[in-house]
Amino acid sequence: LARIGSWEVDLVNNQLFWSDMVHEIHETSATNFTPNIDTAINFYRKDFQDLINCRVQDCITNGKPYDFEAVLITAKNNEIWIRTHGNAEIINGKTVRIYGSIQDINQQKLNEIALQESLKNIEDYKFALDESASITITDPNGIIKYVNDSFCKLSKYSREELIGKTHNIINSKYHSKAFFKELWDSITTGKVWRGEVKNKAKDGSFYWALSTVIPFFDSNNKPTQFMAIRIDITEKKLADEKAISILNEKNKILESIGDAFLAVDKKWIVTYWNKEAEVIIGIKREEIVGFNFWKIFNKGINFNLYKKLKKTIETKKNLNTELYSNDLKKWLEITAYPSNGGLSVYFKDITLRKEADLKLLEANDRFENVSVATSDAIYEWGIIDDTHYWGAGFETILGYDLKTEKPSSKLWLNHIHPDDVERVRKSVFEAIENPNIMKWTEEYRFIKKNGEQLFVIDRGIFLRNNNLKAEKMFGSISDLSKLKNQEIELIALNNSLQKYTKELETTNNQLEQFAFIASHDLQEPLRMITSFMELLKRKYEVLLDEKGNQYINFATDGAKRMKKIILDLLDFSRAGKINENRETFAVNDIIEEYKFLRNQLIVEKNAEIIVTKMPVIQCYKSPFIQTLHGLIDNAIKYSLKNISPKVHIFAEENDDHFKISIQDNGIGIEPKYHEKIFVIFQRLHNKETYEGTGIGLAIAKKQVESWGGEIGVISDIGKGATFYFTIPK
Repeated sequence: LARIGSWEVDLVNNQLFWSDMVHEIHETSATNFTPNIDTAINFYRKDFQDLINCRVQDCITNGKPYDFEAVLITAKNNEIWIRTHGNAEIINGKTVRIYGSIQDINQQKLNEIALQESLKNIEDYKFALDESASITITDPNGIIKYVNDSFCKLSKYSREELIGKTHNIINSKYHSKAFFKELWDSITTGKVWRGEVKNKAKDGSFYWALSTVIPFFDSNNKPTQFMAIRIDITEKKLADEKAISILNEKNKILESIGDAFLAVDKKWIVTYWNKEAEVIIGIKREEIVGFNFWKIFNKGINFNLYKKLKKTIETKKNLNTELYSNDLKKWLEITAYPSNGGLSVYFKDITLRKEADLKLLEANDRFENVSVATSDAIYEWGIIDDTHYWGAGFETILGYDLKTEKPSSKLWLNHIHPDDVERVRKSVFEAIENPNIMKWTEEYRFIKKNGEQLFVIDRGIFLRNNNLKAEKMFGSISDLSKLKNQEIELIALNNSLQKYTKELETTNNQLEQFAFIASHDLQEPLRMITSFMELLKRKYEVLLDEKGNQYINFATDGAKRMKKIILDLLDFSRAGKINENRETFAVNDIIEEYKFLRNQLIVEKNAEIIVTKMPVIQCYKSPFIQTLHGLIDNAIKYSLKNISPKVHIFAEENDDHFKISIQDNGIGIEPKYHEKIFVIFQRLHNKETYEGTGIGLAIAKKQVESWGGEIGVISDIGKGATFYFTIPK
């Protein structure tokens, strides 16, 4: 009836919405015409376009509301007066939309203009107005010249107190200076101003007035006086403010609640849709408010819900239900309240709770199955209310019949060995009171129902609330009797092994001393035999026949070989006894050192040594040198006749060790002897063919194993051999 239409500009999506009344005022079609900001401004008469453009931009940029009158040129080229006002919605300091209304005031404006023209030349125009309206008349400078009784009654000032003053006497601080500047700018340019003004009465109370200020001009177009006509609208404004306050409070409540909320009328038209509904359902408020709920929300809800909600409206009975939406992939808890106007529906996403419930059921099933399957005694203790659940293990291990025995803390404590019960009771209750303890373990003796004594280990975990107070304890009791007996046996065995180890160390030290003394004592007579054999040969060589000299050579050679065996045995006894720290060194340096020391042998044998890039390692240097040099010696020594030795030394790096290989082109070794050659005194050739004592590889094996490595050979007869050993990183 008031011909007021609403409009809204969504600045985020750059969309302009006009209500049907706004289309009617502009004489456009709501179905065929889509407005935007530019086309909307172009509807204003040219002398108003700068004004509307300026006010709209100021509203967007600074959030400043506006309210003024202007002339529109409609789509059918009709000129009408309208009143428009706009407000801004600001989120995080940014204007996201502006909205307001447009009112058709054409007839009213024409009447005002006609009134102004009619009264322009009337001297006593004050009697032409209804005495129920409050009237003031001011001169061009705003000084009050006339007031009627109605205004005195409204303002509670007398005529004498008002005449000669300006309207500042009644102005309140409710309106800004810009508000009054706009009013003054309008009337001084010959425009009638109309608006709602909040004024202050003499007694300090406030009142609202619908004010119309009419300017009068002389023939030179200069203002002669201004007449203000006020209609008291205080009751209406207070009622409006109260209604707006109630509405805002309701909206604030509906937006602040954790549940999603919607409201529909009896025709299922959505009248409210809060932010949480947008989040859960995924439909924006502007996309559904004012539309039929079932036409918009045709996904995510099953038909059963439609029937339930329809029945709720028909029966006027509240609804509370849970359902799963296949499209939304969510569980929803829905509560609906019917009313005379339609239906209010609260709903929330309970997916996490439902999933937790399902997991809890699965966990309970698993707990039941574990308590049956395991040989341990599984239990659950409700600490707060002292409730107990005992699994089947209490029957199999502890001998209780759970059909007749009622689990309790007292029953448990009464069957702990008297010497252990106080310690265990104190331990568990101290753990319960300590918020930092989540796990508890104790070993104790348990008396079975038949009197038999068991050693058990009891392990528990506490379930604490947000205040870290223990509410439940889950645990298991395991039979340690066999383990305890084995532990006793193991302690006895360990003591025996320690005694045996000590005896073995003593024997080994004695053997080392014996080997050292024996090697020196044996070398002395060998030196004597060798010396006298050499003297005998020098003095009687010419007197003896060939047979005699041969015997002397045999004796001398035997003494030398015996000395070599003694020295090798001494090395073997010392091998594996590491008396130094690990060092970092380059393997290539060790090989170069070998070439320098064995230069004569290499030249005599015409040997070729090929070295592929060697690593830098950490190892015990002296044993490493002895091992590597010995293996290179063997590679040159056991060469084929008439073929120069060729030795290839290379390395491989693995995750946890280095592997060094010495490959030759010598006589090779049958696979069946690959293990035998590392045993002391095991020789595959007689001393006339290849000299040696059969101890060198045994020493190498003992050295490599002393630092945690492995040694081996890959070979076949006549095809050379590849000896390798490893060094752990």
